[in-house]
Parts: sequence; C-alpha cells; structure tokens
Amino acid sequence: MNIALYDGNNDDLKKLEECLRTQVGYEHDIETFNRGTELLDTISRNQKEFDIHFLSIETNKLSGLKIAEEIRKVDLTALIIFLSDDAEQMSNVFEFHAFDYLIKPVTVEIMESTFQRAKKYLNGNQSYIEFSFKKEKFLLPMDEIVYVTKSGRIAFIHTKNEVYKSYLTMFEILNKLNDERFIRVHGSYVINLDYVARIVKDEVFLCAPGQRGSANETSISISRRFKDDFQLSVEHLKIGEGR
Repeated sequence: MNIALYDGNNDDLKKLEECLRTQVGYEHDIETFNRGTELLDTISRNQKEFDIHFLSIETNKLSGLKIAEEIRKVDLTALIIFLSDDAEQMSNVFEFHAFDYLIKPVTVEIMESTFQRAKKYLNGNQSYIEFSFKKEKFLLPMDEIVYVTKSGRIAFIHTKNEVYKSYLTMFEILNKLNDERFIRVHGSYVINLDYVARIVKDEVFLCAPGQRGSANETSISISRRFKDDFQLSVEHLKIGEGR
C-alpha cells in the first residue's frame, strides 16, 4: 500500500509520520511531502499512485483542498483523509469524496482507528483497478478482467473486449487485484477464476461465460511453482476439472 503524507509544517509532518508508522510499521510505503507541488509532481511526472493521501488543510503554502482537487482530476479511487486544526473546514471537503477528517493533534488511537477502517475499505470494496499508460488514465471493473500477463516492462491487461497496456510490475498487479478471484498461475500470468472454462492437467482454459469452445478459449500453462496455490483456490471456489 502506498501512502502520501502532506503537511506544510515540518514538525507536524514528522509527528504524523511517526504516528502512522506505529500502525503500519514498514510493511507499507510512506512518502512525506511538505510542499504540495512536490506531491503533485510525484503523481503526474513519475506516474506514482497512492492508495491513501493524508492532506493538511491549513498551510501557508499550497492548500490541502487545492491538492485534493488536483488529485481527483487524475485519481478517482484513492482515499483522501484531511487533517485540520479547524472543525469548521469540514464542510469544504465533501466535494472531494473525503474518507475522513481528523482534528489535530492526531493521536495514535485515532490514527489506528482511521487506518484500520481505510485498510478494510480498500481490501473489501475495491471493485475496479486504476492504472496509467503514457500519461493516460484507465479505470476498469475487476470483473471485466480475464487475465493479466507481463512481457518485459509491459503488463497486458486482457478484458472481454480489449487489451490494455501498463507499466505495472507484477507486485503492483497483485496488490491492485486484491480479490480472491485473481490467482497467479505462472511467473508472467494472473488469471480471473470467474473465467475458467476448464482445467486439463497443467493447463487452464479461459473464456467469457457462454462462449465455451476452443475458438473462444485462451490456454495458459500452470507452472509447478504456483500449482498448489492454484489448486487451493480452485477448491475454495468450487471450480472442478473439465468445468
């Protein structure tokens, strides 16, 4: 999970990072910014995607509200959590679909509650995947993705009707497809179990529902490394041989 922290006050920024780090350890990637332009440049120029943004509203630099406005132009799914000394600012954040509004100083207990809710939301309610390719943004429903394959630096995301490209790494793909329907069957392949038509020995055949038949099926080899995990997923979702 990628997390961005923005506050124009360096002392407040350090305290916020320490508070958050007690909850997430070093399991997640946390980046801090005391300049809003730096955060926005990281998103646009480096095509960096954050799952959660903590944005301080009152600074003498670029306003957290303005930053949120710019973020929403390119990212519709990230959670935005505002921080403020002033509860009256709360009425200004609804248009940005804010996940939470925290009053400073933020305690460890409040941070724990907020982060756990955010983590639960991301893990349980994310039904789409957002990615970019050559500065163009895409937002795809997960249930339309049949499989994803990597070839060199390019990830090819195959849906029922189109193929999209991205520079996502396999690690990033697996993090974004945080759903039990998606399973890695090969070093270069992640499949959607909803599209499994049949399994023959070490080969899985994928196709859209109602289109079963060799002309419409895609065959993917199941490597020995991932075979056991694949079998467990198949059994869990009751996908049988020759389905």
